[in-house]
Amino acid sequence: MYKAEAITFGRLHTWTLAFHYRKDTDLLTIKAPWPQEGVWVDLPDNVRVLVDPQTGEAVEFQIMAFNGHFLAKRPGLAALWGQVKPSPIVLRRMENTPFIPRFLEHIEQLANERAQQLRPSEL
Repeated sequence: MYKAEAITFGRLHTWTLAFHYRKDTDLLTIKAPWPQEGVWVDLPDNVRVLVDPQTGEAVEFQIMAFNGHFLAKRPGLAALWGQVKPSPIVLRRMENTPFIPRFLEHIEQLANERAQQLRPSEL
């Protein structure tokens, strides 16, 4: 697994993230600006997060069934995504849009829910 107790997202707000959406497979990938090794952590809703094993920092996301499932369940995020009008150029500058802060808030919530489920129940 990884050393940190929780997945962290703080530095993602300062990076220029690379966004890649594959319409044919409905897969959205969001990556740190440099290649990085890590451990994949599965979250609910077909979300996978690559986590730096030393720090617990999230460095990459993969969201399968992005439009068909993930956005379909989240009309607020879908509306923000719709404003982006994805293209290869726009997808590399999405951190400048309202989509990324709301997206990261949601992913952080999924990670916190996962962490709570993994903790032993306290009696």
